[in-house]
Amino acid sequence: MKDGGPSAKFWESSETISQLETVRLWIGKHYKKYVQNDSPSSKSLAGLVVQLLQFQEDAFGRRVNNPALTKLPAKCFLDFKAGGALCHILGSVYKFKSEQGW
Repeated sequence: MKDGGPSAKFWESSETISQLETVRLWIGKHYKKYVQNDSPSSKSLAGLVVQLLQFQEDAFGRRVNNPALTKLPAKCFLDFKAGGALCHILGSVYKFKSEQGW
């Protein structure tokens, strides 16, 4: 993870995927209308986190001149608690995706 990009190995590990189950259940309850047609698995949430982290690095990372925004702190993505930062980040992603009609 020297380049600041995501560690796919960490996110794809069975330990991490099992921790994402709490996040998945919380999103299913609190963002129900945005995920009911395409309910995510813990594994797909892990893939989404990797994509988000890579996007942040590509768009707002150290190698970007005058980034438009600041990256969200990595610790937010490691908050697996129900109702924690990762729940709200991923819930917002699904809400945005739904509102954009993607």
